[in-house]
Amino acid sequence: MSRYLLSLIEQGAASLINLGLNLLLIRLVGAGEYGAFIFWSNAGLILNSVQNALTACHVVVLPPGAEARAARVIPERILLSVSVLFALLAALGTLLAIVLLRRTGSILAIWPVVAFVPAFLLQQYARSLAFSRAAPGIAASLTVSVLVLGGALLIAAYLAGIHLDAGHALAILAIAYGGVAVIGLWRLDGGGGVAFDRATLAAYRPYLTDSRWVLLGASTTELLSRFYGFIVIAWFGAVALGTLSAAQLLLRPMVLLVNAWSPVARAAMANARERGDWPGFRHHMLRAVVANLVFGVPWTVAVFLAWPLISEYLYKGAYADAAPIALLWGVSSILGGFQVIPNIGLQVLRAFRLLSYANLAAALSAVGSITLLLGLFAYPAAVVGTMVGQCVEIGLMVVFLARLVPPRMSAGVTATP
Repeated sequence: MSRYLLSLIEQGAASLINLGLNLLLIRLVGAGEYGAFIFWSNAGLILNSVQNALTACHVVVLPPGAEARAARVIPERILLSVSVLFALLAALGTLLAIVLLRRTGSILAIWPVVAFVPAFLLQQYARSLAFSRAAPGIAASLTVSVLVLGGALLIAAYLAGIHLDAGHALAILAIAYGGVAVIGLWRLDGGGGVAFDRATLAAYRPYLTDSRWVLLGASTTELLSRFYGFIVIAWFGAVALGTLSAAQLLLRPMVLLVNAWSPVARAAMANARERGDWPGFRHHMLRAVVANLVFGVPWTVAVFLAWPLISEYLYKGAYADAAPIALLWGVSSILGGFQVIPNIGLQVLRAFRLLSYANLAAALSAVGSITLLLGLFAYPAAVVGTMVGQCVEIGLMVVFLARLVPPRMSAGVTATP
């Protein structure tokens, strides 16, 4: 089976997990509780971006294949150990946040999130490890297993007469992600295991050189992608965030093709880089650009035109006036696909410093735009502010790539910026 198809299956399973739970919650709970679920889901995604910067970005560039297995043992042990330690620290931080929120009586105080956060982080690291081994089939099996286990737990909860709420949804995700993470990491163990001794942790220090730039890039990328959620919930409340998220829900699968392309194309583009095959390098990105447009534009138009039916049949009559917000999210999702493509190109070129500059400029543009627009208009304007940041980032990344990628075949590899 094609590696791209396996990666697409993996991304499709991940989308179904989120889509299914989100649709159920939209139908069963109010916008406030749904907004709380979205808040913690976003927190998990932000922490996963930090984890990607600290460990996953290093494991995905390790050479794949059986011939490289022995050389991977020590790096894998170091990076897995740091990932497990980070997951534990994230759980402790989440526990502290819940305790503080509980004292204020906030709707955001949902205990199962303490288990959900580390479970999600470890499962995401396991899939990154599988992709780094050039084993998209294993990565797909991990995510499909989460989908199957989560679905079974939902059915069990229904048969037990449990009325699903945000806490139950997070508990189901914690069990599904956690169970699959443990089995997946055990299956992928290359013989290094996990160690928290001083020597292992000290050996992580060289990775911090690149991680500093990647972490800056990841932090600013998350600021660009998630800032709207935090400022909207602070200024307008959980109901407004729930409405924005419900309008966005059916537009999220639009970046599925690009996200499925990225882990496989990263390896192919790295091979092209090593051969000096720059036309081939650009061709991988061009195909993704075309696919993003061919899929994204019709999908956006279809969701916008079908919104009355979506509201009536999927959302049980809720969010009937959210069609304009959905259209805004559609444009933002298309731009999101265009963000991923040059981002992967710069990663393959190891241009982490330049990438972090683009991320920082985009985040600052988005924060400024969102803050200004929300002071003048209603909360849907946050989506427009996010799009401003996206356009800034895309433009800068394209400029950097044009400078770094030679126009034709050449020998050797470009220097690391």
